[in-house]
Amino acid sequence: MRVTIVPGDQEKLDLVIDAMREDDWREIICQYDGLEVFELAERCLAGEAWIALLDGAPVAAWGVQPVAAKTLQIWAFGTDRMSRAVPAMSRHILGPRLLAWIADGYTRVEARSIADHAEAHRWMEALGGVPSPCLAYGGEGIDFVMYAWAPLRPEMADAVLR
Repeated sequence: MRVTIVPGDQEKLDLVIDAMREDDWREIICQYDGLEVFELAERCLAGEAWIALLDGAPVAAWGVQPVAAKTLQIWAFGTDRMSRAVPAMSRHILGPRLLAWIADGYTRVEARSIADHAEAHRWMEALGGVPSPCLAYGGEGIDFVMYAWAPLRPEMADAVLR
């Protein structure tokens, strides 16, 4: 199976959203009261966004948006086939994207994940993210975990991608 990383666009993003894993949707929807699917796509495309294609079919989406002067928030979600694309996504994030963020002056990347999304937590920890509690972050007081990568350094890619 061949994985290709391409810039995010509305058509491919909509395909990933339509086939999104239940855990990913549950994690997203509890953060935004009354979020509609079209609003999710707009939010994703407001920053940098990429799509992972598995044999030409969109299986995952991810991207970043600035949340402070030197901090990016990274997000990701996918279909049931996303796990096959995770190695290529990881290389993309910790390779050319990490170096571009550092060159642009960013010093920190954050990600938040609903507390019981074990698969997402394993991936973020494998990428070197440091977890900390993010209590009552979601709607109705749902707990999350915040992962942080800081300070960003080029050697972070070398250490994780070996």
